[in-house]
Amino acid sequence: MPDLFAASPTQIAPYLEELRQKDALSIPLLSEPGRQRLLEAAQALTYRRAKPYMGAPGREVQQDFEICMAFDSGSAFMELAKQLGEHLRAAASSMSEPPLTDELRFNDIAVQRYTPGSAGITPHRDFLQFRQVVVLIILAGQGRFFTCDNREGLNPVEVPVKPGDALLMQAPGFGGQARQPLHFLRDITEQRVIVGLRYDAKKAS
Repeated sequence: MPDLFAASPTQIAPYLEELRQKDALSIPLLSEPGRQRLLEAAQALTYRRAKPYMGAPGREVQQDFEICMAFDSGSAFMELAKQLGEHLRAAASSMSEPPLTDELRFNDIAVQRYTPGSAGITPHRDFLQFRQVVVLIILAGQGRFFTCDNREGLNPVEVPVKPGDALLMQAPGFGGQARQPLHFLRDITEQRVIVGLRYDAKKAS
């Protein structure tokens, strides 16, 4: 997919440096033609309803969305994962102290669709096997993303994001750190479509 990204590796590198000091931040990532192509591909997917609750008793996470995790080898999302991995590795390699390693490969892909009025997802951490950086690309819609200090949502910090942006969130191994930020999504006012890209170290081993 030509012209997928609006931001070059050189432009992304300062955001990676800033992320060392934060749990998450947003960057303008996609070109408008790239966003439209990915949104069209997302609209053609077959979704299933996510389980309404996940996790052990007392630590349940409520989630209210549809999800697709099955993609053909020629899928636009497989190509996105490949290109973005190359893009971020190039950005990191240009830095004096790269926060990402050459092992980074986005081998876990999920497209999520939230309807207006959805409850979103309550405070949670991503699985421990997701390493280095988690990327959430917003293809469409409005909603509010926060990091926080505990599962009750204490001290929420909103990360503003709009369609075409990507949320970068630290994962264990980013810059030698071990952060696993708690985060949540709420206030869905328009259908929100998100692509989640993660490096699953278990799959890679």
